[in-house]
Amino acid sequence: MFATLLFATTAVAGLTAPDTAVRLGSGASIEINAPTCGVTVRVGTDERLNVTGGSIESDRNNAEVNCDVTTRLRGRDGGLSGMLTITVPPSSRVEITCLSGGVTVTGATDRLDVTTMNGSIRLVNGSGRTSLETVAGNVHVADFKGASLSITAVAGVVSLENVDVAGKLDAESINAGVRMRGVRAASVTASSVNSTVDFVGSLD
Repeated sequence: MFATLLFATTAVAGLTAPDTAVRLGSGASIEINAPTCGVTVRVGTDERLNVTGGSIESDRNNAEVNCDVTTRLRGRDGGLSGMLTITVPPSSRVEITCLSGGVTVTGATDRLDVTTMNGSIRLVNGSGRTSLETVAGNVHVADFKGASLSITAVAGVVSLENVDVAGKLDAESINAGVRMRGVRAASVTASSVNSTVDFVGSLD
């Protein structure tokens, strides 16, 4: 249970949702839930968690971020959508779950796990232990240097550029291809059921 601090933000058409921020302990776990929101995450320089377009429920070692119905705007197609913009501490362990929306992460955390059903995933300058999974969307990873990297896509292209993995790299796309450029890893497993794998790199 959280020793709860609850912060809520509200977005109105034409206005920007205010920021909410809390300070976490080193190595805190952050769970981001975004059923119908896109998510943009930037890694900051201190132990502060900052959120625009959602709510935070936290104690010192754990935080839960939600894209609430009050922060969502009605899109042109009549459906509800929104965007969470989040800055996380560099020592944090981050888990992102998104049903319908893309996820972009810039920067290095200790651990990152991203799962989305219908949306692309983009990771730039990542590190640590990382797992990325999408059903309907592409996955692009650039300038990664970390301990391990696992990527699974069902109906999207997996592309990697300038990736250095100290341990194991797993990359799978069932119905689209896997493209790897400038990849270095101790061990690489890459596969595609209905397309091709293109690898340019080296194995330690």
